[in-house]
Parts: sequence; structure tokens; C-alpha cells
Amino acid sequence: MLGLLPKAALSNSTDKFPNKPIRLAVPFAPGGTTDSFARLFGKYFSDQLGVPVVVENLPGGGGIVGSRQVQRSDPDGYTLLFQSPTAGVTGPLTRKTLPFDPVTGFSHIAILGITPIVLAVSNKSGISSLQELIEQSKNTDQGLSYATGGVGGGPHLSVELLMKRSGGLKALHVPYRGAGPALQDLVSGEVTFMPDTFTTLAPLHESGRIRIIAVFDETRSAAAAGAGGKSGDGPAGSH
Repeated sequence: MLGLLPKAALSNSTDKFPNKPIRLAVPFAPGGTTDSFARLFGKYFSDQLGVPVVVENLPGGGGIVGSRQVQRSDPDGYTLLFQSPTAGVTGPLTRKTLPFDPVTGFSHIAILGITPIVLAVSNKSGISSLQELIEQSKNTDQGLSYATGGVGGGPHLSVELLMKRSGGLKALHVPYRGAGPALQDLVSGEVTFMPDTFTTLAPLHESGRIRIIAVFDETRSAAAAGAGGKSGDGPAGSH
């Protein structure tokens, strides 16, 4: 998770800062990891700065729409962007053009958190392991449906990589306007599986409403201990 400001927002000012509420923009729908982290840090920022920090969700385009709005806002330090790598890193790599430069268009403040991507299945799927997911997908025409919070993000690209490495996984991508709406359809069984951050999927896994079956990482994450199969259950890079 990245904290960003519109470019030039860090210029010198004779006014005391801050002296009014701060807008913390989240370029995704409520309910996902970026939104959850933003609300947690927003409260911390407010306590430390002594002014309200208002979280505003600006979903669309895999984080592009909200990022563009922040990039065009007044560079006065009162509009912050709480960003995931989707628009700032993978976006430029998966799109021919962007309406902003993710490097020069913002003043980058800090990396605020890192969490692994995991893969979870709907309980209604009857799937309990990554290998079962792969085998079941081979019996479909278009592939098993999977939800993400948008095109071109880390979760989407993780499944694309898994399809290349797994030796047969067939999957149909269903992008949403954020992880929150996607999670609702995973729980209801409208989609078969969903890749997203451990922070997003863990609460539903722990409550028994979905099942995490794999962790996308070269090494087993301590944060995701107890979730998914054993190391070596799936292709390289998934455990």
C-alpha cells in the first residue's frame, strides 16, 4: 500500500499545516484491502494530526479513475491517495496508455503495508485444494469463473501466471469495481474462486464462509500460516 500526494503538494507554505480536514482517497470500492488499510491509517493520521481525515472511495478502472482524480486535484497537501500497486505499478505495464504518469504525477510518501496474495474458493464449489481446482477446470468449456477487484491488478495477473504454470488450469475472469462486491459473489457461489490479499480473504476463511487453498509466494508466508495447502501442492510460486 502506498501513500501518495498530487505532485508539488510538498512545496513550502507559510500556513500552519494542517488547518482543515484531509481527504484520503481510495481508488477502489469499500470492503477490500486498500479500503481497510486506508480506514485504519486514516484514524491514526487523524489522531496524530489533530484534524479529521475523511476516507472517500473512488472506484473504477482498476484504480485508474480515482488515481486520476487525485492527480488532478489541488496540490495543497489536503488530498492524499491510498494506492495499491494496481494503478501505480501493474497498470502502466498492462495498459498502452494511462491518463497520468504514476511516477512523476505524484509525490510518493511511504510504503505502508505488504500482504501476500492468496487464492480462495467458494464453499459451494466443493473444492478443497489447488490440484482439485485445476482438475475440475479441465472439465469446463470456458473455464471456472474467478472474481477480482479489476483488470490488471496483482490478483488478476497472479491467476494469469498460474494458468501458464499449472499445466491445465482453465479460468474465466470476471472483473468487479473492487474486492468488496467480488467477495459477495464468491460467498454466494456466483463465482468459483477469487485471488486477493490475505488481509481481505482471511476473515471469511476463518469464519468458514470461504476456503483459502493456495498462497502466491516463493516462500510460505508467516501471515498466512494455516491457510491453503502445503508447500509443493501447486506450481512454482504457489503454496
